[in-house]
Amino acid sequence: MSQISIEQVLGRLICDDAFRNDFYGAPERALRQLGLQLTRIELAALRTVERDVIELLAQRLDDRIRRAPLASPSTDYS
Repeated sequence: MSQISIEQVLGRLICDDAFRNDFYGAPERALRQLGLQLTRIELAALRTVERDVIELLAQRLDDRIRRAPLASPSTDYS
């Protein structure tokens, strides 16, 4: 595809908790939902990016530049 597509995926991985969960569960489906088709080489390279590294970076981002985090299923709102 292109460098722009790779950058879009990396940006979503860092800034979008829901996309990150989808990607690390089913990468091809997550990319299709974004409307992106990466080459096998690009997808293989993205799969080597450790989730823990992305999670750490995401946690350190200012909340004003990330998507709202997913609510924890165990969150008690009472």
